[in-house]
Amino acid sequence: MNKNIKRTITALVVLSSVAALGTGCQKSGDRAASGERTKLSFWMQLFSQVSYSCTNFGETEIAKELQNRLNMDIEFVHPTQGQENEQFNLMIASQELTDILFTPATRFKGGVTQAMDDGVIIDLSDYLNDKKAPNITRLMKEDKDIDTAIKLDDGRYCGFPAVASERELRTFKGLIVRKDWLDKLGLPIPETIDEWETTLKAFKNDIGAEIPYTFLGSNEFASAFGVARNYYYDVDKKKITFGGLEPGYKDFLTTMNKWYSEGLLDSEFATQNQTIADAKVTSGQTGVISAAAASGINKYSVAMADVEGLKWAGAPYPVLRKGETPKYGQISEKANPQLFITSACKDVDSAVRFLDYGFGEEGHMLYNFGIEGKSYTMENGYPKYTEDMTDNKEGIPMSNQLAKYVMSIYGGPFNQDTRYFEQYLKRDEQKEAIKSWSTIQNSDTLPTLLLTNEEGEKIATILTDISKYWNETEFKLIMGKIDMSEYDACIAKLHEIGIDTVLDVYNNAYERRYKK
Repeated sequence: MNKNIKRTITALVVLSSVAALGTGCQKSGDRAASGERTKLSFWMQLFSQVSYSCTNFGETEIAKELQNRLNMDIEFVHPTQGQENEQFNLMIASQELTDILFTPATRFKGGVTQAMDDGVIIDLSDYLNDKKAPNITRLMKEDKDIDTAIKLDDGRYCGFPAVASERELRTFKGLIVRKDWLDKLGLPIPETIDEWETTLKAFKNDIGAEIPYTFLGSNEFASAFGVARNYYYDVDKKKITFGGLEPGYKDFLTTMNKWYSEGLLDSEFATQNQTIADAKVTSGQTGVISAAAASGINKYSVAMADVEGLKWAGAPYPVLRKGETPKYGQISEKANPQLFITSACKDVDSAVRFLDYGFGEEGHMLYNFGIEGKSYTMENGYPKYTEDMTDNKEGIPMSNQLAKYVMSIYGGPFNQDTRYFEQYLKRDEQKEAIKSWSTIQNSDTLPTLLLTNEEGEKIATILTDISKYWNETEFKLIMGKIDMSEYDACIAKLHEIGIDTVLDVYNNAYERRYKK
């Protein structure tokens, strides 16, 4: 830790030092053959899976094992849960930095380019090589996408990525529907908009569902009309666009308005949070919601275990005509810059060695499966989680039990392994849902763009204004508070606010990054 940098960060909660927590498990045989133990500090969100059992990441078995293997003492610093963004900004503004930051690149105001220019994070160009970071360097040579993910337009490298190379790891959410209700009604899992309308009406009229379809911010039905919500890359026009500007989006909202007026949509969709939506699902008020395979299907199945015959199914992204392949759906990017070394770090070589470890074979196994003999065993070459991970006697949910030993359930400085996901999805309906959702052509989200300082400053206020205006307008159009005949006027307002400026910036950044 840098002695010249203050470690008392007023708005951050430093719950404990791993040096104190991990000594009981340290074994000399696990440490480096020689040399003084390195000290580093690491800022990261305390993920809910970890906080279920631990007050600090340093209490986990994986953190202790990492330090033993690398001969390091690492102080893990966590912001207060729910205040990650605010406390991150405070830390950056005060320059009271830890050595390493584990955070989405989007948290940096002005982007990672500005963070580097401002001296918050350092350029890793001199460190990402065969000598100092052999594991990530090998991966970058093998896969250009991973190199591109962490490389700025001017050639500098901003950090280490979190990687999920395999496609099946990157599509994990979509619409889920009460399959037991469909079976009772003699209906198939809906695919087209017409089939969905039939299903929702049957849920309301024949099942008695008060709210046939509930949702929060996402709405997968836009895909049926050949568009995605918000900003995305249009594969036909070969440029980034905004959903509301495309002709199909008016058709999508018109359908949503029709369903809303018929009582098929949740009247509180514009104001509710996840907790409220979950309660509507578990109480049987609704039969359709957008959810993830792990945290959605499994969560609801456990919470509704006393509902006789309960069964969920993942429905494919909707289309207009039977047999079509959905044009857009949820696909995460293969690699994202998420681990950054700050200017406060006085031992960059050690920080690089720590971050590079997970991209080698030993680190890959540790991050994905934990400690052999404790969290997994090798069976015919397959790393199988132990029963203590999958069905422990204390009744701890699998995700929370795994969090003591692995980071695969939320990502980090390593490449996620499909074998972790195969075991994490314990229910057949989860695995089937992933297959259904994966049958899509393109991603419905904006690819990672690394803007210049000038670009970030140019559109910062515009983005905020557009988000506020369009969210409110979209809700009002669905609820009929703004008549659909006024749609063109709403789009004109988007142009007036400056959406063309945003799209120019985004497309220029895309050209630089992905069409080199």
